[in-house]
This record gives sequence, structure tokens and C-alpha cells, in this order.
Amino acid sequence: MTIGGAIGIVRRVGWWCQAAPRCAVAVIRNAHGRSSYVELSEAGLRATRTSDTVFIFGSGASLKDIDAEEWRTIGATANTISLREFPRQSFVRADYHITGEVDDLDEYAARLRDNPLYARTVFIVQGGWPAFNGNNLIGRRLLSNGARVFRYRRTARGRYAAPNRSFGEGLVHGFGTIVGVVNFAYLMGWRAIVLAGVDLYDKRYFWLPADEPRPYEKPGLTVSSRFTGADDMVSMLGRWRTHLAQEGVSLFVHNPRSLLASTLARVSTIHDAGVESRMSTKISHPSIDAEHVTVGTDCAIDPDSLICGDHVAIGRGVVIGQGVRISADRIEIADGCRIGRHASIVSPEIRIGTKSAIGADCTIELNAHLRIGKLADVGRRLRAVGQGIEAGDHLWVTDDVTIGGGGRGQRSFLTLGHRCAIMDRSFINIAEPVEIGDETALSNNTIVLTHAMWQPILDGGTAQFGPVRIGRQVIVYVNAVIAPGITIGDHVTVGAGALVVRDVPSGSMAVGNPARIVKSTPSFPRSLTAERRDALVRELLREYADGLAAKGARVSRPSADTLAVAFNDSEDLIRYIAPGATGAANERPAISVAVGAVPDAAKGRVHLDLEARTMNGEPTPLAEDLRDFLRRRSIRVFTDQPFRSLALANTARLKARLLDR
Repeated sequence: MTIGGAIGIVRRVGWWCQAAPRCAVAVIRNAHGRSSYVELSEAGLRATRTSDTVFIFGSGASLKDIDAEEWRTIGATANTISLREFPRQSFVRADYHITGEVDDLDEYAARLRDNPLYARTVFIVQGGWPAFNGNNLIGRRLLSNGARVFRYRRTARGRYAAPNRSFGEGLVHGFGTIVGVVNFAYLMGWRAIVLAGVDLYDKRYFWLPADEPRPYEKPGLTVSSRFTGADDMVSMLGRWRTHLAQEGVSLFVHNPRSLLASTLARVSTIHDAGVESRMSTKISHPSIDAEHVTVGTDCAIDPDSLICGDHVAIGRGVVIGQGVRISADRIEIADGCRIGRHASIVSPEIRIGTKSAIGADCTIELNAHLRIGKLADVGRRLRAVGQGIEAGDHLWVTDDVTIGGGGRGQRSFLTLGHRCAIMDRSFINIAEPVEIGDETALSNNTIVLTHAMWQPILDGGTAQFGPVRIGRQVIVYVNAVIAPGITIGDHVTVGAGALVVRDVPSGSMAVGNPARIVKSTPSFPRSLTAERRDALVRELLREYADGLAAKGARVSRPSADTLAVAFNDSEDLIRYIAPGATGAANERPAISVAVGAVPDAAKGRVHLDLEARTMNGEPTPLAEDLRDFLRRRSIRVFTDQPFRSLALANTARLKARLLDR
């Protein structure tokens, strides 16, 4: 070891000795403050992305060169990420704000709370032991109550590293915060990343006079000083540009005078080639009344529909039916969405994720927001009134569901996790907040209440109000009623017709009127032996094979683990790869099924791993039919496509006869 290396170790040890006590206090505070915020999962975070392009804003003086029209265009067509001092601005809505090192935490947090352009921001907050500022920001509850938060950790500080490929690995910090933000943008999936206000050639800032340094500037630095570490940062992002380009991601710099312009592609406006090509086109549309409008290609918007808003962004391939009425300040409808005829949606903020569908004759009136993740399927005649509804990916709502019933108060919010289901004629009262965790289902005619009142309280009547929280992987069966103020834990079963008037702990089963706990020893989830799993999968595949005849397919069994399915003039093999399989069979199957990891040589062109709940490969109609069959047996494999199955042969034939007339 060199003398310099030894000195570096001594310095780091000394820093840790000084910092450890205050970091420990911050970590403890963080644990107590987390309940005040909505912590997003990775999937929930990615669901908030609404554009293929993102602008990352530093604080350089070149931001003053962007005119008002371009600021409006950026806000209407791109996502935005804010850094450190950018909250001093009044230019554009901030979709995300990444926190790092700050000098006065209280003043910094006050700017975030008080700036109306940050009212709906997702805060990306550093976490972990050394994150003193991030832990205090959460622990002291300095952000607005109920704000959406995602925690990250920082890696590779002060050295070069390639961008990390998952949030679990952390964000590479390299030679400056801006590097970590580019890593964040890459992980979020934006295809065009534009750095604005990242000048590096001096220390002049948009919020200060040209000759005034920051009050906390380091001794010896002036407004004319270059950014510390600028050369290393330029070199690192130049190398990243090449790396990202190989994956179809473009990295741009907005200011042509920035030191980054020597290695990154330059754009002077959002309309420059290479950025606009990744966005929709700004147009005038007869059914849209808005100041800023972008509509993607291949859209079908019925001329009898009407969409009103300040900013309207509609993705590619969107279908909007006859008589639809939508009114909002900001409307973002992502690629491949469908909105059925005579649907009406009114809310200041409307965000509908990729390939989601809103059924015919729905009426939604929300005072704050409607935020729905990708691949949602909302049935017909939904009635929703309240402050706000936010749902993760793969939401499934069938027909005639009602949300509201006292939903005009200030706390009338419904929050649903990913992969939730609400069945026919269910009623969710949101006089107080209702929170429902991931993969939870409410069966037909379920009632969730957050208030109970009618007889006048001055005559001795009662008025009971209370939020309802339902955990993850809960099933509430038909005709059950959840009373106000109830908390239901994770992995709970609520029996049909139950009246739940007391909290239900995790892992329990509650039945009866009033509901009582009949099983308190958790029976779900539990580990099954490999032999039991093997038997279950074989039984499922036998059942699947038996049902294919009704869909016009012929099935034979070349071996105990293989189905040969003849359908539409072709024959495909479906092979189950049993535990312990070591290699490829003589003929590669079209579809392979396994429970857990198997050798690549054994996999089919489409492979379903039922343990990981993944499907890889280019799906065929038969593979999608098998995936939908498994869903109906509670093995839900989610992809970027909706569930769909093969049509029943006789009904398809008879429908075709009607179409031929």
C-alpha cells in the first residue's frame, strides 16, 4: 500500500468516527418519519414516467436563455427532473426532484414545500446509513405530508464506473450528482435525456445576479471559476454517451457553450432533430381544446368526443370512442390506451399508463388527480367521485363498480397497489382514505366503508369516520362488508358475507357476522415441497390440455412432459421442464414451462417460469392462452401485454357468420 493510500484510509476512518453518531440519529428519525409519505416501489416509480424524453435541470445561468414558449413546450411534451437549487425556479412543473447534498436543509425543504410547481413531484431521496440529509428530510417530516418518495443509494463516488443497470445496484455518483441523475434517467427508461443548465464553465447561476457568488461557495472560488471536477465529469458522460447509444438511449446537452458540448450531442431547442423525433407532434385537433397539444401517430379520436385542458399529451395508437368527455389542467394518455364511448373524466390531473383501457359509460370526477399505471382494465359504468385515485400497474376493475359515497371531503383518496382487482358491483366509500396493497382482490358486491352515520348526532345518533387499510395479497370474498377504521393485514382471507368490525392481523382468516378470526396461524404463503409443486404443475397442464378442444385445437401427448397442440394449420409443442432437467430435448418446444431456473438449452422459444412469474420470448397466441389459463388458476404472470385467450370455437364461428351478412 502506498503512503497516499494509507492516508486516505485514515481520513475515511476519521470521517466515519465523527459522522457515525449523527448518522445514527438520522437513521432512527427516518424510521419514525416514513409513515408520513407514500414510498414507491420500483414498478410504481417507473409507472410515473409519461414521456420518452426527460429534461434534467441544473442551476446554471444558461437557463435564463430558455424563453417562455420553450418552457411551456418542455412542460407539455417531456418529463422533468430537478436538482439542488432548481426549486428556486418558476419556469416549469417538476415531475421528479433528486435530493443529495444541501447546505441548509430547513431552507431547502421549505422551497420544495412552498413552490407550487412541486405540488405533485416524486422525490428521489438518498437512503442508507450515510444519507444524513435524506434521512433527516424524511425523519423530520420536512416534505409535504403524503408526498410520493423513492429511496436510492449512491455508489462509485469519485471514480469512473459504467451506469448501473438496476436500482438495486444504486446510482453511480462518479464525479458529481449530475452523473447519478443520468443513471437514474437511464434506469427509468427515457430514450432521450437532455441536460439543461449544466454549464460547468463558470459558477454563475440563474437565481443570482451575474457577479454574485453563492453564499456557501468554497473559499477561493469566484463566479468565473470552472466547476470543480468538470473535466472528469465531461470525460465520464462522454463515455456513457457511447454506452447508452448502444441501447437506443440518446444523451444531449441543451447549452451549446456547456463544457459537455465537446462530448455530447447539442440541442438548442426541444424541436431540434433527434429530440422531437422521439416525441409526439404538436398539432391542432378538432376534438381537443387545449393550449398545448401533442398527439401520437395512429390515434383514432372520434369527432364527437371533446377533450379540454391546458396541456394535452396523447400517445401513439390511442383510441377514444364516441361521445367521450375529458376535462383537466393536464392530460397524459400513454401509448395504446382505449377509452370507451360516452366515458366522462374530470380531474385537474389525468395520467393513464400504457395500454390501459377505460370502459364505456364511466363517470369519474376527482378534485385532485387520476393516476393509473400501465395495462389497467377498467370495466363499464364505473362511478367515481372524490379527491384522488392512484393505482399501480395491471389494475383490473369489472363492471358497475362505485367509488365515492361521501367522497367530497379533503381526505377522500383511494390508493391501490399493483395487480389489484375489484369485481362487479363493489362499493368503496372514500369519505376517509382507503389504501389497498399489491395483488389484493375485492370480490363481487364487496363494500368498504369509511363512514357510518345517518341519525342526527344532536339526538344521540353516532357518526363514525375512519380510514381503511387493506394489505398485500388479500382476498375479500363476495358480499363482505369492511367497517370504518379497519386495518386488514397482509395475506388475509375474508369469507363471503363477513362483516368486519375489528382489525384482522396478517395471515388470518375472518368469517361471519360479525367477523371472527377462525384461523390465526398463517397458512399463506407457505413453502411447498418440490414434489408437490411438480404434481400441481402436471395437474394444471392436464387440465389445460382437456380444455383446448373447445377452442378448436387438437392435442396429443408425445411424452409424459410434452403436449403437441395442432391449431390453425400448425403444430406447437408445449413442454414441462421437470425439476432436475439438465439439457435440451431432441426437438426445441415452442413453449416451455418450469418452476424455477432451468438451463437455457432446455427452454422453448417462449419460456414461462412459474416461480419467478415471468414469460420470456416472443409470445404466440397459444402462449398467451396458456398464460391466461394460469391466471385463472391464480398463477399470474404479468408482461407488457394484456391477458388474452383463444376464442371458443363455436362462438367464434357463429359470430363470424353474423359479420359475413
